[in-house]
Amino acid sequence: MNLDVSADGQEIVFDLLGDIYTMPVSGGQAKLISGGIAYDVQPRFSPNGKYISYTSDKSGGDNIWIMNRDGSGKKQVTKESFRLLNNATWMPNSEYIVARKHFTAGRSLGAGEMWMYNINGGDGIQLTKRKNDQQDAGEPNVSPDGRYLYFSEDVSPGPNFEYSKDPNGTIYAIRQLDLNTGKLTTLINQQGGACRPQVSPDGNLIAFVKRVRLKSTLYVQNIKTGEEWPVNE
Repeated sequence: MNLDVSADGQEIVFDLLGDIYTMPVSGGQAKLISGGIAYDVQPRFSPNGKYISYTSDKSGGDNIWIMNRDGSGKKQVTKESFRLLNNATWMPNSEYIVARKHFTAGRSLGAGEMWMYNINGGDGIQLTKRKNDQQDAGEPNVSPDGRYLYFSEDVSPGPNFEYSKDPNGTIYAIRQLDLNTGKLTTLINQQGGACRPQVSPDGNLIAFVKRVRLKSTLYVQNIKTGEEWPVNE
C-alpha cells in the first residue's frame, strides 16, 4: 500500500490491490477513484492539489498517468513499452513529474534512472545515468523549492548484484542532485544504509529508513548540519 496526503492536509489518497481511493484525513468512507482491470498504484497529490499522479499498466506496461483529484480526466503521461516507469514524484510547479525509468539486462531486477516529464507528454529529460545494469537507483523526491532531487542508490562494492547482503552494512545511500548545476553528491551513506528519502515541507529535514540491528528504523536528518535522530526505535 502507498499513501499520500494532500497539500491542504484535508485528504488522503492510497492504493489497495491495484485500485486507488481517497478519504478525508478525519476519517470516513473511502471513495474509489480508479479501479478496474488495470493495476494502479503509487498515487501522489500534485502540490497545487489539482491532480494525482500514479503508476498504471493500463496501456500494457507500467507508465506514469495523472488524473484530476476526483478521479476524472485520466491521462497517460509517459508512453514507454519496454523501459517502464514508476516512483513518480511532483515538481513544485505541478507541471513536471520526476520518475524512475527501469532498465533490465542480465538480471530481472535491473537498474533505474531518474527522468523528468511534462504532464502534457513528451520524451522526457534524463536527470541521472545508471552506473551499470546491476545496481539500482530509485525513490525520487524533490525539495520544495525544486532545486534538489533526492533518491536512493545501491552503493555496495562491485558492479554485480548480490542476494543476501548484510542489511547492517551499507547497501543503499541517499544521493542529492542539484538540478541547477547538475552536481551529484552523497547526502547519507552509513552503516545500515539509507532509503525512502522524503524531504520536509520546509526543505530543512529529510526522513529516511535505515537498518538498526534486527529492524528497519525511521530516521530524520537535518540536511544542513547532518544531525540525525530516530523517530521510532
